[in-house]
Amino acid sequence: MVIIRTCIILSLFSFIPAIAQADGKLSRDEVVKYLSKQRSEGYLINLSRDLGYDFSGLDLSNINFSGAEAVNTNFKDTNLTGADFSQAFAENCNFDGAKLDKVNFTNATIAGSSLKRISAKESIFSGTFADKTDFSESDLTGMHGNNGRFKGANFAFSIMDGARFEETNFSGANLEGVLSSGSNFKFSNFDSANLSQADFSNTNFYGSTFIKAIATNANFADTILFASNLKSANLDRANLAKSYAEAADFTEANLKGAQMMGIVLDNATLDKVVLDGAIVTKAQINTASITNSSLVGADLSSSILRSVNFSYSNLYGSKLNSLFGKKLNFTNSDLSKAIITDSKLQFVNFTNAKLTETIMQNNDMQDILGR
Repeated sequence: MVIIRTCIILSLFSFIPAIAQADGKLSRDEVVKYLSKQRSEGYLINLSRDLGYDFSGLDLSNINFSGAEAVNTNFKDTNLTGADFSQAFAENCNFDGAKLDKVNFTNATIAGSSLKRISAKESIFSGTFADKTDFSESDLTGMHGNNGRFKGANFAFSIMDGARFEETNFSGANLEGVLSSGSNFKFSNFDSANLSQADFSNTNFYGSTFIKAIATNANFADTILFASNLKSANLDRANLAKSYAEAADFTEANLKGAQMMGIVLDNATLDKVVLDGAIVTKAQINTASITNSSLVGADLSSSILRSVNFSYSNLYGSKLNSLFGKKLNFTNSDLSKAIITDSKLQFVNFTNAKLTETIMQNNDMQDILGR
């Protein structure tokens, strides 16, 4: 009976190989043999349990780790170029300084892991669960994937040019100082994220949300913000020049000092926004609402404005020179010390507007009410 039980116990654990070298450091060949054995015999792959927790500095490029488990494991400075971690479970691992170019993390779990100062160019993160993962100061050029989750992740000062992520959750993430020009983030979530000083020029944010996001001094020049939600976002001194923001919602957003030259804001909502000192020259704003807002010292010169509602807004000291305005509503607004010159205005309503020391010169004005 004792012999039989011993044989059973040995057979149960025979799949766990004792392959560590005498110095305790693994080799690439040993890792490859282990993976091959586990797969051929149908056993689960648990790297940390079976091979230990230290894979640092190894060359593990192009190896298939799909479906493997590796919790609290050290891959620091490891070469994992072209490796496959799809469906792997690698929480709280250390990948700092690792080479992760063209690695496949599809449907993998890497939450809480550290990937600081890595190179992960053209790597795939589709469906990846990466909450509170640290990607800071990394080269993530061309990384891509859809439906991933990066809530609270840290991408600070990383390079993400040409990144492609649709329907991805970056809420609460830190993207301060990120360089992500020419990227695609359609239908993604950046609510409460930190995007300050980031460069997202020429990027597609179609249908994305930025509710309560911080984007001070961020660069959104030439971006697509169609139907995006930027309610209560902080865009202080942000650059939105030539961005396409049709049907975007900026309600209660801070756009103080923002650069918005050539922006398209057709059907946009900007109620209760702060646009003090903003430069909105050569803009196209049709059928938009800018009510109860502050535009103190804002410059809207040379813009095309049609069916725009400015009622109850403060335009003290604003500039509206050389613009074309049709069906504009300034009822109950403050236009004191505003400068309106060389403009063509049709069907404009100034009822109950405050026009103290307002300068109006050389304008072509037709069907004006309240003046």
